Amino acid sequence: MLVLVILAVGSYIMYLKDIHLPYKLEAVGYSSLFFGIGYLFRRYYDSVEKWLIKIPRIYLFVALGVMFMVDVPVSYILKPMLDIGYNDLGVHVFTFLLALWGIVMVAIFSFMLNDGFIKNVFKYLGKNTMVILGFSQVTLVAMKDAFIALGMPNVVSGLLRHALLWTLMVALIYTFNHYLPFLVGKKKPA
Repeated sequence: MLVLVILAVGSYIMYLKDIHLPYKLEAVGYSSLFFGIGYLFRRYYDSVEKWLIKIPRIYLFVALGVMFMVDVPVSYILKPMLDIGYNDLGVHVFTFLLALWGIVMVAIFSFMLNDGFIKNVFKYLGKNTMVILGFSQVTLVAMKDAFIALGMPNVVSGLLRHALLWTLMVALIYTFNHYLPFLVGKKKPA
C-alpha cells in the first residue's frame, strides 16, 4: 500500500509541475491507489459484510441516496469535467475524498444486491478489472480527441463515448479471456 501512496504522490507532483509522460502515464499513479483500496476492500469483504448485515436495508438505501445527492453536486462544483485520463483532477484532496466516498457507495450498493443480473454484471466487471484499467482511459482519451476533432457537442459525445467504451471493453475482455488469458494472469478456459 505504501508503494501505491508513493505512486499517487508522484502523480500529484507531476500534475503540479505540469510533467507529462507518453500515453498520459502520469495518471496511473493516482488511479493505482484506488485499485489498491479496492483490493483491500475485497480482501476484507467478509468483515465488512458482517458489519453491514446488522444495519437495516432501508438505512443503507437512504445512506446511499444521501451520498449520491452530496457526491454529484460537490463533484460538479469542484470541477465540472474531472478527467483522470489527463491527470486533471481539480482539487486533489476533495477528489480523493469523493473517490473514497464512491467506493463506499459501491460497497453499500453491491451489498444490497443479493443476486440477479446487476450483481452478475458487477462480478464480471470486477473479475476483469485488469483489462478495464489497462484500456479504458487510453480509449477514452483517443475517442475524446476524435470527437473534438469532429466538432461534436460535449454532452452527446460523452454519452456516445461511454456507450462505445463499454462495448469495446466487453469485446476486449472476451478477447483477453479466450485468446490471451496469460496476459492478464488467467488460465485459458476449457
